[in-house]
Amino acid sequence: MWILNSPILELSFIYIPGLLGIIIGVMFPHLGNSSLLYALLAMSLIDSGHVYTTFWRTYFHKKELISSKRYVVFPVLSFLLFFGWNISSLPGLWKFVIYSTLFHHVRQVYGLSKWYQSLNKRSDKISDFFLYSLSILPIATYHFRPGAFSQSNTPYDLFLFPDIMIAQLLMMLFFGFLLGWIFYERSLWKNGVKEKNRVISIAYPTIIYSYCFFIGETLTQVLFPLLFVHGISYLGIMGIALKKTQKIKFSSFSKAIFVIILTAMTFGIGEAWIEQNILDLSNPSFLNSLFIGIYLTPLFCHYYFDSVIWKKDHRESKEILTAP
Repeated sequence: MWILNSPILELSFIYIPGLLGIIIGVMFPHLGNSSLLYALLAMSLIDSGHVYTTFWRTYFHKKELISSKRYVVFPVLSFLLFFGWNISSLPGLWKFVIYSTLFHHVRQVYGLSKWYQSLNKRSDKISDFFLYSLSILPIATYHFRPGAFSQSNTPYDLFLFPDIMIAQLLMMLFFGFLLGWIFYERSLWKNGVKEKNRVISIAYPTIIYSYCFFIGETLTQVLFPLLFVHGISYLGIMGIALKKTQKIKFSSFSKAIFVIILTAMTFGIGEAWIEQNILDLSNPSFLNSLFIGIYLTPLFCHYYFDSVIWKKDHRESKEILTAP
C-alpha cells in the first residue's frame, strides 16, 4: 500500500525528485552556483517554501490551533533564542541551524518508513535501526572526507575534519550495515514478509545519502538531491494529510496540492527576498538580530510542530496513517 494511494503519485512526489536531483548533479555539477532560476526553484519553493505549508495543519487549522499552548509559546521562545544568540555574538548559530536541518531530514525519512509500517500493520524496530544507520553513517563520513565540499569562511560551514582513514572506516561500517540489512530483508522474504513499500523506504534514502555524502563534490551534488527529497516529499504528504483531515476545505488531493504549492511559492519567494535584501548573517546589531529571530522562528516551528502533528499519538493520526 502507498502513502499517496497511487504508485504514480508516490513516484512523482517521494521517489523521483531525489533521483532527478542526482541526475542534475551529475550532468550539471555547478548549476546551483550558475543558474539563478534553478537556485530559486530549489532553495525558495522547495526548501524554504515547504516550511510554511505546515501552517495548514497548525495555525490555519482551528481545532489544532486551540488544542495546545505550544502554538503561542514555542514561537516566542524560538524568537527570543535566536534574537539573543545573534545579538550576543556567541558562535555556532548557523551550524546549529545546519545540524538541526540534517536531523530533521533524517527524521522525515524515518517517519515515512513508519508510515509504511502502519499501512502494513506491522511494526519493525530492526528495520528502524538499519534505516537510521544507513542514513546517519554517510552524514558522519562526510565530516572526514578529504574531498568534502566546504564553504570556508562562511557561517554555513560544517565541522569538517579531513581524515581518509576515519572516512574509510566509517564507509566500511556503512557497507557492513548495508550487507546486514540485505540479509535481514532476505530472511523476512523467506518467511513470507514481503513489504515492498517499507524496503523501498530504506533503500531510497540510502541511495540518496550515499551519493550526496560519499560522492558529491559540489554544492549542487551535495545539497540539491537532499532538498528535492525532503521538500517535494513534504508537499505530497501534506497534500494527502489535508485531504484526509480537512475534507471540507480540501475535497481532493489536487486541490490540496494546488493550495500547498501556492503557499510554498508565496512564502518561499518572500523569504528569498528577505535573505537577499535584509539579512546580514554576520551582523550582531539589534535590528539585524530582530530580523534573524523573525527569519528563523518559522523554520524551527516547522521542525518542532512536525514532531507533534505527524506522531502516532496525534489526534489526527488515525485518519492520516491508515489506508483510504
